[in-house]
Amino acid sequence: MALALIPLLLGTIVLVHGVNGFFFDGTGGGWEYPAFWSIALLVLALIGDGAHTLVPTRRN
Repeated sequence: MALALIPLLLGTIVLVHGVNGFFFDGTGGGWEYPAFWSIALLVLALIGDGAHTLVPTRRN
């Protein structure tokens, strides 16, 4: 699921927030916050859901 959301956030960076600069506190918001979430989702996809998840991934 996390990998499915990364293209959406990258599209947001390119099409919406890219021209506003890096920092998100400016007018229109920059691409800092969507970039953070893209990296966080990638890390979540690589590490997995972990021991304290609400709905664990089935592994057969």
